[in-house]
Amino acid sequence: MECEDCPHDKSVQLTKIVQGKLTKAVVCGECPKRDPLAGSESAPGSFSLHTFLAGIKPPKAAPEPVVPTPVVPDCPHCSITFDEFRLSGRLGCHHDYEVFRPALLPLIAKIQHATSHTGQVPARAAHRLAREARLAAFNERLADAVANERYEEAAVVRDEIQAFEAENA
Repeated sequence: MECEDCPHDKSVQLTKIVQGKLTKAVVCGECPKRDPLAGSESAPGSFSLHTFLAGIKPPKAAPEPVVPTPVVPDCPHCSITFDEFRLSGRLGCHHDYEVFRPALLPLIAKIQHATSHTGQVPARAAHRLAREARLAAFNERLADAVANERYEEAAVVRDEIQAFEAENA
């Protein structure tokens, strides 16, 4: 169906009921030159199609946020660049995990919802991994104590590390 004022396709159908009398008009949004439902004179405060349609603007597309890619050096072992990794989706060698670490961590967190493994561990590696995790916790406590100048606590943690290493040697 076409607009009553021009050959454009309709975009708005207006219906007005005044004192039981039904009036319809089909107009497009581009040429509301006259209010097809109003009489020859508009009463003050009455509805104006031109004013209504002039106030409707197409929604502006929100600009997509630009996420800067961290500057990452090329891998010195396999010479792959981060852009090549992004295009292919494959790393060149096992060293790339450390070389591209600043850019890979957010990507891994987005895909896996974490940056450290929290699943099952093979039985033959469980003891070694538990030992390494305990030792890392000791070292973290030691570094915190030294950084905050709690030297007595640091000495106690140092002794705990030495005892733990002697047990597990």
